Amino acid sequence: MNETARWFNSVINEYENDIDFQLEGLLIDINEQIIKLMIEKKMTRKNLADKLGCSKAYITRILQGNQNVTVKTLLQIAKALDVEFSLNYKEKDIQKKRIANLIDYLPNNSLINDETIEAATFGIAG
Repeated sequence: MNETARWFNSVINEYENDIDFQLEGLLIDINEQIIKLMIEKKMTRKNLADKLGCSKAYITRILQGNQNVTVKTLLQIAKALDVEFSLNYKEKDIQKKRIANLIDYLPNNSLINDETIEAATFGIAG
């Protein structure tokens, strides 16, 4: 793992339990999913706004993460995009568990190196 990756991981570890940091991550994930669906369905912000009965500016604020949206709004967006919306809970520290599983899986420590650990950390292996 290079110095930049070590630094980045230390910053992530420092803030991983911070509620505001977690909220920002969730908002980014939600916005990326909405944008991906809009692209797939060739839907513009104006199209989505028309389906929701709101302004294009409101959709822009949502997609930029500047608008605190309710679950009701997320359900309305899902309906407008003709998809199902669901919330779920995941285990904490899933990346750390992937690394532990990778290490347990390997027959000997000779295969463990920065590359395999970094790949497991970012979900590529394991």
